[in-house]
Amino acid sequence: MKSVQFVRLLAFFAVALIVYGTVQSVQNTSSTDYEEGPNSSDRLAGAEEGASDGETSDEESADEETAKNAEEDAYVPQPLESDTNEADFDPAPTQGRTSLYAGATFLSTLVIGSLFSESIHIILLMAFVTPLLARRHSTNDLTKGRILGFIEANAGIHFSALRDALDLANGVTAHHLQSLESSEKIISWRDGKLRRYASKGTPPDSILKIKTTVVGTRLAVLEVLSNSGSLGLSNKEITSHLGISRQLLHHHITELKRSEYIFPTTSRKRSPWAISSLGSEALASSKTPPISN
Repeated sequence: MKSVQFVRLLAFFAVALIVYGTVQSVQNTSSTDYEEGPNSSDRLAGAEEGASDGETSDEESADEETAKNAEEDAYVPQPLESDTNEADFDPAPTQGRTSLYAGATFLSTLVIGSLFSESIHIILLMAFVTPLLARRHSTNDLTKGRILGFIEANAGIHFSALRDALDLANGVTAHHLQSLESSEKIISWRDGKLRRYASKGTPPDSILKIKTTVVGTRLAVLEVLSNSGSLGLSNKEITSHLGISRQLLHHHITELKRSEYIFPTTSRKRSPWAISSLGSEALASSKTPPISN
């Protein structure tokens, strides 16, 4: 799968940025410590020289003071120059911190995305867990056969339902699903945050019916709108009937509108919603014996 390869490359790039940033930070710290060392030794040498100078004769001190006065009289003021030279600026520390932040951001995005989307979670499992399982368990025809048989009997089942039904671990389920899909024994497609599976031999009309089947909260919304008549119901009235949050209803309303199962009854911004003829057909087909889990 291209998405699996992309995730692997992204993770490798993030790790490389973190390693590069760490190396730059360590090198910068080491160079700073090295530069501070000679200064302290110079100060020590200066103190030793001062001590030895104290032992000189008064005559030599007078000669040195006379020479110093002559140098001050001959001093010609020079134009002031900037104490900071642009060439002395070292961008390495900034580059190191930027690389660390960028790498950590990439990895955090992958982890957070897997918590909210089953599809991303499966991709991460296939990218990093299944190769390890493939080495440890190169062949496990019994588990693979159980998964294939369950998918054939429950076309359209999603990853979590399949995993829980067969009491398997995430990595094991993802490993065998990837193997079955690579050998073209099953097919998969994304359904919102879920990923559903069916056997390769499932008829196309059955696949289409599975993809358009309305279940869960969306089915409940269509039922409520079907009973409301042509006037329809507002979002507030629908949430009152179903007892769900406005945010959750907004998500399902958006998907139902995109599928043309519902339509606004007026041109107002907060118009009531009514069920369409296509939505009525989907509602009727959903009441037939289900094909998928």
